[in-house]
Amino acid sequence: MEEKEKFKNLSVEPDTKILSESYFKVGEYDAKGEVWIWDGIMALSLIFLKADVEHFSKDELLKIVRSEVPIGDDYTFTDTGEYLLFNYGFKY
Repeated sequence: MEEKEKFKNLSVEPDTKILSESYFKVGEYDAKGEVWIWDGIMALSLIFLKADVEHFSKDELLKIVRSEVPIGDDYTFTDTGEYLLFNYGFKY
């Protein structure tokens, strides 16, 4: 399955504006990166198809992410049911 195809069902909150998006691999897993702004807060999201990474614990997945992406210590983790998102790099 093409990377973009995996993320076709990803929804965006109506009051969130996506400034940029990209598709790449984190380890061997397809990921989508987004830079967004919501309510005056700018941040980044790193998104995985849950089916691709659900065999990892949250800590294991965080270790994989941190090996390639500098997300720092200020992040949130969201499970949408179909996707797992790391939101990080918050600028208030």
